[in-house]
Amino acid sequence: MLHQIAALAGSSAVGLGAYGAHGLAGKSDKIKADWKTATQYQMFHALALATLPIYQKTPARTAAGLFFTTGITLFSGSIYYACLKEDKKASKVAPAGGICMILGWATMAILKR
Repeated sequence: MLHQIAALAGSSAVGLGAYGAHGLAGKSDKIKADWKTATQYQMFHALALATLPIYQKTPARTAAGLFFTTGITLFSGSIYYACLKEDKKASKVAPAGGICMILGWATMAILKR
């Protein structure tokens, strides 16, 4: 299931990146930069998710996958929403997503092949 989540996160990052490059014409440079950051972080963490199946199936591996998935959703998702609605308050959960991403990487450090 991890590789499927990774594939969906990666493919949607490509599509959202294309939308940011072409569909945000006329928006502020700040919105475009925020959108780009969201797509980059989504792709980085989709790739991290894609590597998890090489590790032994343990509760820690599951936790890492959940941390990355939650991080993508909260961090990137809230930024996308904030950009589309032009509402800074909508991205207030982004730091929680960033913490989840950090926890995903930290959890990966204890995984074994």
